[in-house]
Amino acid sequence: MNGLRKLLRFALAIALATLALPAIAGLDKVFSLSMQANPDYTLLPATTPGSEIKSPVQIVATFTNLSPPSTASSNISSLTLSMAVPGMSIVNGKIGDVDYSPTGTSGNIVVTSPTSIRVTNMAPLKGQQSYTLTLYVSSCGDTTWTGTANTGSQLNGSAFKLKTPVGDPGLATLVSCGTPDCANAALFSVSDTTILSSAAFLHGMQGQYNKDGVCSPVGYFVSNLLSLNHQLHFRWPVAGAGAQPTAAFAYAITLPAALTTPTSRTPKVGWLNLDGSPATNSNGTDQPVYIDPPDCVSGVLPAPYGTLGQSISRTSTQIKVNALVAPPAPSFDIVIGTERMTVTSIQGGGPWKVTRGVGGTQPGTHSTGAFVMSTPLPILLGVPVSTLADGTDVTTSSPYHANDQAQVCKAGDTTHDVTDDTYTTPLIDIGDGYVRTPF
Repeated sequence: MNGLRKLLRFALAIALATLALPAIAGLDKVFSLSMQANPDYTLLPATTPGSEIKSPVQIVATFTNLSPPSTASSNISSLTLSMAVPGMSIVNGKIGDVDYSPTGTSGNIVVTSPTSIRVTNMAPLKGQQSYTLTLYVSSCGDTTWTGTANTGSQLNGSAFKLKTPVGDPGLATLVSCGTPDCANAALFSVSDTTILSSAAFLHGMQGQYNKDGVCSPVGYFVSNLLSLNHQLHFRWPVAGAGAQPTAAFAYAITLPAALTTPTSRTPKVGWLNLDGSPATNSNGTDQPVYIDPPDCVSGVLPAPYGTLGQSISRTSTQIKVNALVAPPAPSFDIVIGTERMTVTSIQGGGPWKVTRGVGGTQPGTHSTGAFVMSTPLPILLGVPVSTLADGTDVTTSSPYHANDQAQVCKAGDTTHDVTDDTYTTPLIDIGDGYVRTPF
């Protein structure tokens, strides 16, 4: 009897183990992916301190087979790397005399599009081993990556599951374009061979003052998808450590004629998502709404008229200003903190009479010594014609409203360089702006 019981137990154990094998095998086929950007920067001359990106930028992708080192059925023999959220383009081939084609530990490596690479016929990547893929991207910007892995050598066979979760920082390469020195209004430029082969396509500067009068250098990011989906995002950190939510930038974008239209050479701009939230994300979740850029009040970045001679409450309608420069004749707009006001009259050398909370800003209390700043940003006169990136008209549900303060504006006319057939538009951006090529 005891022998029969042992035999039954053994048979049951074998049956359970057999049922469990497919599940275990499925769980074994997993891999991880980590991304590392290795940007290189040029230090600007001492007369204009700061740094700017050298293009192209090296990116290193590391695939790790997390399966136990067992049989060939758990080996990786082909893989892909692609941009889940593009912010730059993969470089393929030579630039000048330097070959920037991607390289890897083994296999046939092919750039299948500006945003993806495949690797086939790899030497089998066994469990617990890693594969390194080195590539170059066109410039700085924000990109989130993803990948696939298969047991077959031609992206066939059993698929592995990517263990690295969506949203993991290890899948993102957020490459700053540089850090200008706002104290000296240092100039910077951003190059990208997908736009202009021999010259920078964006030139700019961070203002000597933020719109509230203070300034610290802040890294800026230019996610350039002009050649892919006609969009560009110029952003800087507006939350978290080192953020400068009130920073002010001026930059000029140069586009080849092929990225414009005969009826419009000036790009569109946007700073709000369709739901009205600020379009400041780096993870591809923005849905910016585009309008024709309104004309700036002036082409000059914010600068102080003076400082408050005494504190003011939320309801004060007169302010005392210790002037640093002669103010213009009223009426004109000023900014204190984040509140915009209209100066309606100045009583000799006495108080300035003001209208509070202009442009959708909120009246607040302001302390003695606070900067009284100029502003180049215009007020929207009505609801502008509004479109999504694909051209869908959303004017009836536009997040932009009459009497709102614009956050991006055009600082001058678009100019044409007949020598290389390019069009340059100067913009002032105090709101993490998006740019879209003309429809």
